[in-house]
Amino acid sequence: MKARADVLPARAGGVVAGSFAALDRLAAAPAFRVVVAVAPRALTVVGVAFGLLLMTGMQLRTDAQLYHSIGLDRPYGGLVGEDGAFLYSPAFAQALQPFRVLPVEAFVTGWRLVELALLAWLAGPFTLPLLLTIPVTAELMEAQVHLIMGAAIVGAWRWPGLWAIPILTKPTTGVALLFHAGRRDWRTLRIALAWTTLVTSVSLLVAPGLWVAWVEVLVGSTGRELSGPVIQVPLALRLPAAALLAWYAGRRDWPRLVPIAATIALPALWVVGLSMAVAAFADVRGLRRQEGRAVAAT
Repeated sequence: MKARADVLPARAGGVVAGSFAALDRLAAAPAFRVVVAVAPRALTVVGVAFGLLLMTGMQLRTDAQLYHSIGLDRPYGGLVGEDGAFLYSPAFAQALQPFRVLPVEAFVTGWRLVELALLAWLAGPFTLPLLLTIPVTAELMEAQVHLIMGAAIVGAWRWPGLWAIPILTKPTTGVALLFHAGRRDWRTLRIALAWTTLVTSVSLLVAPGLWVAWVEVLVGSTGRELSGPVIQVPLALRLPAAALLAWYAGRRDWPRLVPIAATIALPALWVVGLSMAVAAFADVRGLRRQEGRAVAAT
């Protein structure tokens, strides 16, 4: 009996060792390496194709249609939660003006295509499953700004000035910059703030009255009761939590938490706004390697 008891563990160990050897041979096979290299790209293409199919059934009435209609004579008139309310900074409105020459149909379609492309860049092979979630589908359907903001946050690892996009769209998201304070990455923090200040200054010089009107809209929108698909957690609670998360992520060097902190810090946490957290899927490490090479070259 003792001899049989000794044989069983030996056989089990042999089976396990043989299984690992077979896996090693499979991983070393050229065909397997090709599959591993191609599969993520193929899944991304399938996701994009599905997104294009979804777009064919989407209506024209979207937030992008509102952006197309915004001129610089009087862009601000409504408060948060009201139909037709434009709540983004004058710099955002000014940046849109050259694209208003496009027909509204082309503008909305182009906006959606940009968001779909950014989703594929951020999520890669996860594009398809994410398109099956309510926040991401609603983001594409409404042609909103959250995927663009998430992509800017990710791109800011390579070009920190891109932080101006989320900050000048929804300013409270800028609290996620505390990641760099926690990480003691003062260079990135300085560049991000410098570019945001530069864009703000130029916009302010061109149209100071618009900035006064925008601040009045933000003040008037503070504390308003919202209805619809919105997560009813006050900004007064979410903002400190987002700041703490961003700072702690910096201390631990966990960059994937930065877009999540920015999402938590959105002024109003509409369900569609959760799509910004998709940026946590991005290849942050690759961008940071590029950032390191760029810094070393300067």
